[in-house]
Amino acid sequence: MLFRGSPRREKWVKRIATPAGPPMTASPSISYAYRPRPTAGPIQYRLEDGVLRIDAGRRLDDVRLSGIESVRLFHAPNSLTRHGYKALIRLADGKSATLSNVTWSGVARFERQDEAYSRFMVELCRQVKAANPRASFHAGRSMPLWLMSLAAALAVVGAIVWLAAIALREGHRDAALVAGAVLALAAWQVEPLIRLNRPRPFSPEAPPAELLPGRPDDPPQA
Repeated sequence: MLFRGSPRREKWVKRIATPAGPPMTASPSISYAYRPRPTAGPIQYRLEDGVLRIDAGRRLDDVRLSGIESVRLFHAPNSLTRHGYKALIRLADGKSATLSNVTWSGVARFERQDEAYSRFMVELCRQVKAANPRASFHAGRSMPLWLMSLAAALAVVGAIVWLAAIALREGHRDAALVAGAVLALAAWQVEPLIRLNRPRPFSPEAPPAELLPGRPDDPPQA
C-alpha cells in the first residue's frame, strides 16, 4: 500500500521531503514485493542508501529512513488464513504505509511470503533505528484497538457460554454441544489475535519473533 494521504496522479516520480538525519554507513540493498489486494498490482519496497523506495509501477516514492517516526508489527488474520502479519510504517508528517506477508494472486488465491517479509522487516527496523534514533517500535495493536478487540471477544465468549448453560438447564444437550463447538472455534480464531496483538514496545535489534513468521527459530506453521 502506498503512503496514505498523498495525492494520486497518473504518472510521476515523487520524492517525499524528510529530515536528513545522521550519516549512515553503507547497508546492503534488500527488497520485498507483494500484492496487497486481489485486484492490485505488485508493490516493491527496497532499502538502499538510507532510503525506502516504494515502487508501484506508475508511482515511485523515495522516503528517507530518517523521516520514519514509527514501525508497528501486528497479527492480521483474514478470512482465508490465520497466519497473516502486517507492518505499519508511519512518517513524521502523518503519512503511512502497510506491508504484509500475504500476497494475493486472485480473489481466493494467496501466498504467504513469511521468510522474505520477516527478513525485510528485520533489516528495515535496524536501518530505521540507525537513521533515526528517536523512532519508536511497537508490537501489537494500539491500546484502544486492542481493548476494543478484547472486549468484543469476551462479549462473544460470554454470550456463547450463557447460551450453552441455558441449553444444558433445559435439557438440550445437542444444542449445548453445538454451542461448545462454536466456543472452541471462536477461541481458536480469536486467541492468537488477542495474545499476539497485546500492545508493547520492542527493540529494533530484537524484533518479536512471534510477529515475524518464517524466521529460522520459528516452528513450522500449518
